[in-house]
Amino acid sequence: NVLKEKFSYVAKSFEFHKHTYVMRTAFPYVHIRELNRNFEYGFLILGCILLSLSSFITWFIIYNLTTPIQNVINSIKPYQEGHEEYLPHIKIEGHENNDFVKLGETLNKLSKRVKLQIDHLTVERNEKATILNSLIEGVVALDKELKIVYSNKQALKFLNLSIKKTLNTSLISHHVKDSNNTLILSCHSLIETCQQQQETCTQTISLNNNRIIFDLIALPQKNGTILVLQDQSSHYKMIEMRKDFIANASHELKTPITIIRGFAETLRDYDHFPRKTVEEITDKIVRNCLRMDKIVKNLLTLSDAENLPLSRLASYSLLSILNRCENLVKAVYSDPDISYQNILTQATFDSKS
Repeated sequence: NVLKEKFSYVAKSFEFHKHTYVMRTAFPYVHIRELNRNFEYGFLILGCILLSLSSFITWFIIYNLTTPIQNVINSIKPYQEGHEEYLPHIKIEGHENNDFVKLGETLNKLSKRVKLQIDHLTVERNEKATILNSLIEGVVALDKELKIVYSNKQALKFLNLSIKKTLNTSLISHHVKDSNNTLILSCHSLIETCQQQQETCTQTISLNNNRIIFDLIALPQKNGTILVLQDQSSHYKMIEMRKDFIANASHELKTPITIIRGFAETLRDYDHFPRKTVEEITDKIVRNCLRMDKIVKNLLTLSDAENLPLSRLASYSLLSILNRCENLVKAVYSDPDISYQNILTQATFDSKS
């Protein structure tokens, strides 16, 4: 090595005009190593640049993919956590042909349809609740476990319950030590029978010495039972009043009929009475006939009492009626002992002849 330096040596033989020649070339090894080092540095730098560029492109793609999804999640999260009543509007920025923009629009349309459906169901529920609350019957809906899922105001009034303490609780858990105990226990027993037999069951129950009367109706449903409570107290009171009135009217009719019969038989058997006596007898017969006619008219009025117009009704003072009764008693008995007890509900007379 004359130059005292490392070379890379390459020799190549070839034929030319039937003679063999050898071409030799040499290149300093230092330059080759420098070229290799420059190539390695360039390749490393290029690799770093390509890696950085690919990382940026990957981040950009992932960002554009995840940002709309995160916007959707952030938008629906308050609804998922129960802070919002309806699914909020989802806003995604981008071109209208962007799939995520289309997804957001689809979710917004779906949310709008759901909201309209919920509003429609809410209106229907409120209308049904208003109708049920306007009924004079009590209505209670129970599930298969006999837990109350709905009750209108009239049922709460009949059962003496509070709406806050009633929903999602068992009906039997509300019985107390009074007349309500009998009513609730009867309702519970009827509902159990209805669920076992899967058919409509009815029962009539009397409370407070027959002063309050309920008709109970249990109707089986797919997911439970419907209980209807009908207060029939006024109906039964009307029936009892009619019975009492008919009994009193019969008693009242018996007296004039007996009088008329007696006077008629007297006129038939004795035809020699003076004219004045005959006139007195016939006058008494006419008066008793008029009395009977009045009683009959009262009976006819009572038979149609529920359909009487307000123009035929009038207010009377109970005290004045009692005073008239008192005068009638005093006209019959010379020294009556009369006392009033609970003037608003009843009056009793003790008489001494």
